[in-house]
Amino acid sequence: MSTKLTSKLMAVVTAVLVTAVLAIYSQQAFGKDDPNAQPQKGPGDMRERVEKRMEHLTKELNLTKEQQEKIRPIIEKEMKDIRDIRQDTSLTQEQKMEKIKEIHQATKAEVNKILTPEQQKKYAEMQEKAHEEMAERRAEHNKNHQHEPGDSNSK
Repeated sequence: MSTKLTSKLMAVVTAVLVTAVLAIYSQQAFGKDDPNAQPQKGPGDMRERVEKRMEHLTKELNLTKEQQEKIRPIIEKEMKDIRDIRQDTSLTQEQKMEKIKEIHQATKAEVNKILTPEQQKKYAEMQEKAHEEMAERRAEHNKNHQHEPGDSNSK
């Protein structure tokens, strides 16, 4: 496999994995275990997701108040930028994925500047675990949504 192809493949895999992390945080914010939970629309929804993500990062990484104050605006900007990209109808799905991947990479780099080396290691582990869980969910989803021969949707 050529280096260029390998690089593109890695970029796609990274984009999928980063998207997985956001999906996990979104599920936490929307109360995935509550069958009556409905996602809110508008700015309140984003504030709630920022809060949930900050709570999670604070708990898992044992963030200090100072770290929390520095990380919060980074997370807020990330979520706003991603929301804006998702709403941009001039972009293809592939372009959106690439831009979102770039945002995630920039966010990770900014957050890592604030973390201690031990926290950086834990943060990387958290992201890897989230990526694995999302890949499992995606595989299960794909398995459950395959059309059988003779299925009315496969005509």
